[in-house]
Amino acid sequence: MTRPDDPALAEAAGLIDEGSRVTLLVGRGAQGAREEVLRLAEHLSAPMVLTLKGKEGFEADNPYEVGQTGLIGNPAAAHALDSCDTLLMLGTDFPYRDWYPEDCRVVQIDLREERLGRRVPVEVGLAGDVGATLRALLPLLAPVEDRAHLDDARERFLKWEEEQAGLARPDHDKRLVGRVRAMFDNRDHEIRPEALAAAVDRHAAEDAVFTSDTGMATVWLSRFVRMRGTRRLLGSYNLGSMANAMPQALGAQLWDRDRQVVAFCGDGGLSMLLGDLMTLRSERLPVKLVVFDNRRLGMVKLEQEQAGLRSSAPSSTTRTSPPSPRPWA
Repeated sequence: MTRPDDPALAEAAGLIDEGSRVTLLVGRGAQGAREEVLRLAEHLSAPMVLTLKGKEGFEADNPYEVGQTGLIGNPAAAHALDSCDTLLMLGTDFPYRDWYPEDCRVVQIDLREERLGRRVPVEVGLAGDVGATLRALLPLLAPVEDRAHLDDARERFLKWEEEQAGLARPDHDKRLVGRVRAMFDNRDHEIRPEALAAAVDRHAAEDAVFTSDTGMATVWLSRFVRMRGTRRLLGSYNLGSMANAMPQALGAQLWDRDRQVVAFCGDGGLSMLLGDLMTLRSERLPVKLVVFDNRRLGMVKLEQEQAGLRSSAPSSTTRTSPPSPRPWA
């Protein structure tokens, strides 16, 4: 495996050692280096923010994880990024520049050299395999004994997870806070998307393949489905294509007819490719389609609200009412 030369590693180690609050941003490009990444987080007492594509390899059994950032993210991950003085990017080309921290130093490791510095200015860019690079870099780094930065981020994350679990309770709307909330966004007492996604997570196989449509379906999957066991995750997370969940699920099921495949579909995405239900039927594919009834393009509505544009559609109670404009508030 390729790794940077020794002078580049020494430069990166010197910069990292100067920081006292290091945060890791970890993507799919680091999946083959899970052991090394966990050792790095322990060595630096660093919280680990995951990209959506990094969920699959790093979410399970990870005492440093603080979830995702961006529109699908949470306040713990945002705080871990905003409060760090050093950001270490590992195998990620996370594209949303507004969510990167300001006023911090950045070290990026990626096998593809053209990605170094593409999203955010970096002080040291290391072109190489993440695992091989970390194996060479770790012995050069001084351990960080102060765990305040990590412990603060983890405490915030666990608190947020507890709050999310409350939203997923089937009796949420019967409790005081739920009854008040339901007056505004669930007057018909329909099944909430949080409860549905959490139920799917509980009952899905440990080796299930999940797909998700771009938009609110991905939000619910990212927040309530854990990539434990040998679960896999597929989606259009680079291009943001619409209506991808069902056709990707059909392909995954054709690849392995004995493995459980679950598609998180938006009603808009599913309606675009209803004809593929004929393929599902004719090929006798046991795909599980979970449909979130937005009655609109949910993420588009959220983004319009963030831009200050009011929806022209008549107001109605929806089953998948989107998060607030600061979506994890």
